[in-house]
Amino acid sequence: MLPKNEIEQYVKMLRTTQIVHDSEAPKKENKKSVISIFKPLFFIFKSVVDFLLLKLLLLFPKYRNKKIVYTSARFTTSSNGIVEDRIVKPLFVDNILFINQSKEIWINKINNQKVYNVGGIAKIISFFSKEPSSLMQNFYAYQLVNKWILNSFISKEIYFLVHYDLGNLAIIFSNYRHKLKLIEIQHGGIINYFPYINPAPIKMIDLFYVKNKPTIDYLNNHLCKDFNSEYKLLPYPNSQKKYTEGKHILYASTVEFNGIHPVFLEFLKTNEVKNLNLYIRLHPREKDKIELFKKQLENVKANIVFDESKNWLESNTIKNLIVVSPWSSVIEDAADNGFKTIILEPFGKERFGYLIDDQQVFFTPNIEIFKVKLNFLFNL
Repeated sequence: MLPKNEIEQYVKMLRTTQIVHDSEAPKKENKKSVISIFKPLFFIFKSVVDFLLLKLLLLFPKYRNKKIVYTSARFTTSSNGIVEDRIVKPLFVDNILFINQSKEIWINKINNQKVYNVGGIAKIISFFSKEPSSLMQNFYAYQLVNKWILNSFISKEIYFLVHYDLGNLAIIFSNYRHKLKLIEIQHGGIINYFPYINPAPIKMIDLFYVKNKPTIDYLNNHLCKDFNSEYKLLPYPNSQKKYTEGKHILYASTVEFNGIHPVFLEFLKTNEVKNLNLYIRLHPREKDKIELFKKQLENVKANIVFDESKNWLESNTIKNLIVVSPWSSVIEDAADNGFKTIILEPFGKERFGYLIDDQQVFFTPNIEIFKVKLNFLFNL
């Protein structure tokens, strides 16, 4: 166990990079209404009920034997009003206790299974905390809430979808951590992503489920350099793919551009490629911006489809698909599965430079190079 000042220094270091999230902020309301004033109180009340229900259920072996997964709304997908997990599915889908630590966003069900929302409890505790910063007030509030949930276990496997959320860090740097086997399931790119770059001060995760062998090598030489963690490979979905007539591009967005990357948008506005089929896959945090994308794509000469499938690798049957993105983790998935891929942004080159070979994965920082590489891939 690290001294308190070293724990706080490490958490604050992650915070300065805007990596650690203690909540998922809702959309701002311009006008204060009676509903908006009482909404936080109702959220806290419901959270207290969820917490007490969870504590009660954990008295019974049936519930104590379930897999505990700490999740949040950004790791889910919604179809026809049904919210489903998009990360844990390759490993298991049933017998799960989903815990949501967000202090703002409520989740009723995932995979038609009850979600236990405990963020409101942390909100109350942090309000009365004497810690000097709001960051550490929230950190120790999460630590106490999770102690009340987890401390009764002699041993328990706990699944994280990221270890660097504030609530999950609170578990990692706790005095009950030794009773837990902490497991992280990879949800995006790990290689060259900030939380994984530097060696950890303690063993953060006992078992990583990752997408490929290079990620294992990277973790062994970076985050886990001073500690021995276990690794298992996540299975990629299998789908029958075949060559399909026409030119096919899947564009994977990233939230930082608030729309389509300018290089790719310039190409689309001046497109002369015939039979172009464009599939737009929005980042989970951009699902509400579909109208913005549609407006940007007005008058574009292409057959445009928004890919809203749960998993593009599972749903795609086009072997000659070309993937284009600024720096989405879809780049790594595409490369692992043999798709030609174009990276648009220097930060994407920095993150995925180890994949760039000018045979399968390309970097095109401007429209001129993009057109040259695309024509090469389209055999034009």
